[in-house]
Amino acid sequence: MKRIWCGIGGAVLLSVLAGCHWGEKQDTGRPEGFLPPEVVTKDWSAYKKRTEKLVVEKRYAEALEHYQWFIDHIPGDMDMAGERRIWGLGGWARLGKLYPPARTALAELRDRKEAGLRSQKPVSSAETVTVLPDLQDIGSINRYLGEEERTLALFRRLDAEQPVLAQLYWPHVEGWMIDHDQMELAEKYIPDINERWEALKGHIGKNPGYHARMIEEDAVRLAKVARSAGQKGLADRIRRELKEQLQNTVPTVPSE
Repeated sequence: MKRIWCGIGGAVLLSVLAGCHWGEKQDTGRPEGFLPPEVVTKDWSAYKKRTEKLVVEKRYAEALEHYQWFIDHIPGDMDMAGERRIWGLGGWARLGKLYPPARTALAELRDRKEAGLRSQKPVSSAETVTVLPDLQDIGSINRYLGEEERTLALFRRLDAEQPVLAQLYWPHVEGWMIDHDQMELAEKYIPDINERWEALKGHIGKNPGYHARMIEEDAVRLAKVARSAGQKGLADRIRRELKEQLQNTVPTVPSE
């Protein structure tokens, strides 16, 4: 079992089973035959530099093959999961703005993963779920392609048909859902807003840089959900306590 930290909307720790294994071929549409030296060296910094150099040199088809191989062979459950989605899928999407076949290939990858989820039988226990990496990939691809409404549609289908998957997927889409006023879903998947706030509050001011900003953004979102749920007193307390804990830092809480 692999434990991964989800820092998007809710910052919760999930335990999931691996959906694939190192070196296992996934279906990105990449032609067979490409085998980089990093299979042996594991020098992914060199791999990334070479891929980016191909883009600069406008060798777009080769760059696409590199991005596809990376996504094929870096499973979403490993320590490089963030690198896989931020650099791998993100870079692939940026290449798509220069080279339309890359965008087409990325959208087709997303579509195949969605089709696989539609054929997934309902599960009764989170311990049996092996498709969370695919859900994360789909959400990332939709974000990079500017098609996040597809993520909302997918989540609504999971909410209706696959409640265990929906519960696992929620932390990965929570921020976007709240930012786009999907309050009915937010209130359903955050049943105890005060409990969530008390858990989150202990992390404020203890994590530098990017993670600290994410925690603060989550706190502001919790206040928004509380207000939507008719808990104005709790919403005001969350914002007040957040400001108190940030008194020695630059305020990041937006005004209402």
